[in-house]
Amino acid sequence: MTIIRSALFLLICVAIGACGFHLRGSTAASIIESAYVVAAPAIAIAPELRTALTQAGVQLAAERTAAQVTVTLLEDRTHRQTITVTAQARTAEFEISREVTYRVESADGAVLIDDRAIRGVRIYRVDTSNLVGSNQEEQLLMRELSADVVAQIMRSIDAAVGAKT
Repeated sequence: MTIIRSALFLLICVAIGACGFHLRGSTAASIIESAYVVAAPAIAIAPELRTALTQAGVQLAAERTAAQVTVTLLEDRTHRQTITVTAQARTAEFEISREVTYRVESADGAVLIDDRAIRGVRIYRVDTSNLVGSNQEEQLLMRELSADVVAQIMRSIDAAVGAKT
């Protein structure tokens, strides 16, 4: 019986690994060797992208000419809107979104990804009896949105660089 359980456990582990499952927040290695990130001071997601690139094994170049790719962050917008209300005309659910527009160029100046917008959206319920908790939930969801948008940008860069080679 123990052998069957062990075999079943091993089979489940292989199946989970084969489907691409990975722990939330974990980063995969990138095929990019070096990158240079250009962003205006108002682009709040730039430090998060730089951190994610470094964690994925990408060397951050000090100047554009020393990088395999240059990522230019053009715009970073967040938006919050009411999507449902209660019978008392109070907000019941909010939708928060983050949209980042960026461009990626190779070292020789060729455009790998022309101006592209990536958007993430989350919806959360407002607990009128616990507004502090609702505010904390919104902040947590904003951090998750940022991480999702950064991950999407990195995947698209890897795909563009992989397609070029």
